[in-house]
Amino acid sequence: MHKVSVDLLREEAKRLIDVELGLFEKIKERQGVIVDAEPGAEQTLSEKKLIKFSEFLDGEKRKLENLELVVAVVGTMKAGKSTTINAIVGKEVLPSRNAPMTTLPTLIRHVQGQQSPVLKFKNSAPIVALMDAIRKKQVADDGASEFSDILKFIESGKKVEESYSGEIEIFNFLKMLNDLVRLSRDVDVEFPFSDYDEIHELPVIEVEFTHLSESSSELGRLTLLDTPGPNESGHQVELKKMMKDQLQKASAVIVVLDYCQLQSDADAEVRNQVIEISSINRGNVYAFVNKFDQKDRNGDSFDAVKKRVEGLMQENVSLDNIFPVSSMLAGLSGRAQAELNHHGKMPSSDSAHWVEDFADKVFGPLWESEDLVDLDRLKKGIDALWKKSNFNEPLDKTIKKAHANAAIGSVQSAAGKLLGYAKLTKNFLTAREQALTSSAKTLKSQIDSLKDDIQRVARAEKSTREESEKILEDFEKKVSEVFGEANKSVSTTLKRYFKEGKTLEGKRVARKKKEAEEKKSKSILGLWFQQVNVKVTEGVDFDPTSQIIRFEEYERDEARKLEGKIEHSLDVISKNAEKGIRKGLDAVTEGFKDHFVENVKGEAETLLKEMKAHLEEGGFDLDLEIPETGKLRLGFSASEMLDDIVSKKVDTKTFSRAKGVGFVNWITRGHFGREDYDEDITTYVINIKDVEKKALSSMKKTFSELGKSIGIYVKKPLEESVDRFFADFKGLVEEIRCDLAQGLLDHRKTEDEKKSLAKDLGDLNRQVCGIKEDAGGLVKDCREDKDEPRT
Repeated sequence: MHKVSVDLLREEAKRLIDVELGLFEKIKERQGVIVDAEPGAEQTLSEKKLIKFSEFLDGEKRKLENLELVVAVVGTMKAGKSTTINAIVGKEVLPSRNAPMTTLPTLIRHVQGQQSPVLKFKNSAPIVALMDAIRKKQVADDGASEFSDILKFIESGKKVEESYSGEIEIFNFLKMLNDLVRLSRDVDVEFPFSDYDEIHELPVIEVEFTHLSESSSELGRLTLLDTPGPNESGHQVELKKMMKDQLQKASAVIVVLDYCQLQSDADAEVRNQVIEISSINRGNVYAFVNKFDQKDRNGDSFDAVKKRVEGLMQENVSLDNIFPVSSMLAGLSGRAQAELNHHGKMPSSDSAHWVEDFADKVFGPLWESEDLVDLDRLKKGIDALWKKSNFNEPLDKTIKKAHANAAIGSVQSAAGKLLGYAKLTKNFLTAREQALTSSAKTLKSQIDSLKDDIQRVARAEKSTREESEKILEDFEKKVSEVFGEANKSVSTTLKRYFKEGKTLEGKRVARKKKEAEEKKSKSILGLWFQQVNVKVTEGVDFDPTSQIIRFEEYERDEARKLEGKIEHSLDVISKNAEKGIRKGLDAVTEGFKDHFVENVKGEAETLLKEMKAHLEEGGFDLDLEIPETGKLRLGFSASEMLDDIVSKKVDTKTFSRAKGVGFVNWITRGHFGREDYDEDITTYVINIKDVEKKALSSMKKTFSELGKSIGIYVKKPLEESVDRFFADFKGLVEEIRCDLAQGLLDHRKTEDEKKSLAKDLGDLNRQVCGIKEDAGGLVKDCREDKDEPRT
């Protein structure tokens, strides 16, 4: 039953795509419907937009042929994008190294039973033409250049093959593409990016995904799309545009973030790109926070990282779709498991470089080759490594889920785009059609009113900015107060422990002194020693005002105990300060969000209703929707940074003792008097002044980092949310204004021209109304079908 329903939905989606593509062609062909907007203005529809919409729909139709669901994988260089894709596949199909490799988007398609990867590249003609153009430049090769290999390949006249088999051939091909992109920039030859803006034109690697080997999906296929990051190459403009286009064409998106670089500019750029298209793939955007295994003891917890990234993504990715992982550990575990499944044993480290990395992680750096043949230990190690990678949950929720829903997901993706484009087209045609039947006076009034609306939006934006700045100013003052209180608490706490430590030290010195006195009194010559005032307690000193608390070697545990108490107290102070700040930040973001939703969005909705009512009074019935508001959440965590506060110290002290050795020698030799001697004494010291200095320095550093964090995780998201919302809102109003302004220009046409245009607009509008209704029904049917149990 399910297969029949999916086939029916697919055919309906393909029919609607053909109808909507045909409509776009008619819109472009009908004279006067699409015209150039006035300089600096942009209408709801333009020829450029229609071409782009057509490309997207054509891509959707191609995916429908095989019920293909494409999951785009994005991330910055070094975030571990290739490593993550390899971990998903279970094989090293993409090079994992620091050098940029993804210069062209590359498809990685799951093909059941395809054990060895095969890369297919049918659209090679533009690359061949590029190499010819570079050859004509006659670039000198000194043999030592980084481009030496690719220059030799170009000069050799070797062909670009349509197929490459195995990891090594695929790696070499991808490296060649990478080198060509960088070389073309250096020799000033344009790389043919525009020839690869459609998914079917891209290179595709076909291979069985190890984790899907036992799954069965007769109803569709799953393909990953490896996209270039913004910092992958010198062709930033072209690659950023390409990435944005590919994201819009994908059915779902996985963004790979570097746990160690969550606040980098490149990372922020990727996040913003994903946030921008999240409305298209709402609910189908996932975040893999890679390198989580590099977290130290002061790093954010698993849940804290999820909340932090949710804030960074402005809640466009839900907590359930955020996964802190280690793609490296998952990849090693997956490859090892695949070897056991297919060969029953591990390859040697000499024949496979990754085996050494695997063994280091599982058995430690002192592993022996014998460890790789113990199957029980291997299986336990693989399981442990996989568990530590945290990869099981995201694999289930993204890849396996996408694979299971590939068929209906591909139809759903097409239906969503069909409906979105139909709504835009209907608004445009309605505004233009109704403008022709309105008087010039009415049109001018509507245009002037929309100009006023844009000013109202601008005033609301200014007011919102001022409000957010005031909230942040008040909070920063509160942070300073908390900082001051935390410093006071540090000083007060250390004074208490100084007193405790000095008390312990004083008691110990008094005890030693007493023991020495008792020993002296028991001596045969004790009385004589007293008479000659010999000091038997030399070396035992105690200064109650000294900032150093001293413990002898046998009192090491006491020193560590006091150290632990000091560290714990300072940790509590730091955490309490952080807790208070976190609570305050939550209040700030939640308070601003409430203000944003209730006041700003409320005002925007009121403005939109008034604008719509005013348009309706003038005879314009448009389907207007308020833009999505950005969502806000704190993404900050502070950590206590004190070093070890107890230091071991070896002092050389000079003591005094009677000359000679033993009582008899002293008497017989007549060695009257005393002599000095040196002895090493090991002590453990806590310098309270140093501890206080470190603690306050640490606190200052923490609060300094907090200041940066407020800017990165609070202020910047606030500003971005405000910018995006008001830019979308102003854009919506401005596009309608431009549509009506064009209607005003239409009134200058001859009566025959106006009648012809009115007929065309009416005919096109009736067609798009039918498409909009059918696309809405298809979206509903897809949703209902997706909720049915699979048979």
